[in-house]
Amino acid sequence: MRAPKSPEHLAKLRENIAKINTDRVFTAALRLKIALANGNKVLVIDTVTDVTKEYHSIREAALELGTSHPTVRSYIKTGELFRGIYKIVLKEPDSQLGRTHSKESLILMGRARRGIKLSEATKLAITLAQPNAQRISVTDLISGIITEYSSIRQAAKALNCGDSTITYNLNSKKQKPYKGRYVFIKID
Repeated sequence: MRAPKSPEHLAKLRENIAKINTDRVFTAALRLKIALANGNKVLVIDTVTDVTKEYHSIREAALELGTSHPTVRSYIKTGELFRGIYKIVLKEPDSQLGRTHSKESLILMGRARRGIKLSEATKLAITLAQPNAQRISVTDLISGIITEYSSIRQAAKALNCGDSTITYNLNSKKQKPYKGRYVFIKID
């Protein structure tokens, strides 16, 4: 069991967290820009006064209503009145908010994608676009062939093993050849 942290340590942690959070200030203009780019427009209708107010996003409406955005989503889905007087609806009711595709739609989408073959150049471009891919070299001790792979997953697929197996072998202090045959080396 861990020993409790000292009050000085906890105070320093709080100070660091506060410093980090001050760098993440979202101004009203930035929030509006994000909402215009990504948001689902929401209408909040006051059923008592019959006044309608439009918001650029669910988060903006939630902030104005003093609740969380999951709560606003819930009231949009159920159609119930929020706090007994506010009707919350999407401005574009065709939006996919919280809906899943029907089985028929999934089948049709699958059929539309089926048969589309990616060229080797496209596959290579997709592989190279992976920012965290770790290039590795695999040496076959029996045949002496050295093969380079653009990712651990690609090497694992070629060797018919799990990518975690290669990762574990690369990270272990004692790098024993995999299956007594393959040696893995990271390429930087």
